Amino acid sequence: MQSYRPISNVSVVDRSTATRQLLQTCDVPSLQSGFRSGHSTETAVLRALSDILEAVDTGDVAAVVLLDLSAAFDTVDHYSLHQRLQLFFGLDGPVLA
Repeated sequence: MQSYRPISNVSVVDRSTATRQLLQTCDVPSLQSGFRSGHSTETAVLRALSDILEAVDTGDVAAVVLLDLSAAFDTVDHYSLHQRLQLFFGLDGPVLA
């Protein structure tokens, strides 16, 4: 249990630095609104609404599934996370530090 630490204890500066470094490393899908300059939850909602209205207009079926992942990373085993980021994504050095 000692290896579990809430991510909320990580400083905002560390999170923003990690986000910037990950975005430089990974390709971000053009439809993703999170962590993109000029995009927000509002642009994500507008895109979803537009897609739903388009589906309804063309006679297709539209469905929405909502997931609350706000606490998904509150108790992450940091050793396992470190290993996966290193093995699967090739992150190393200052990014993992």
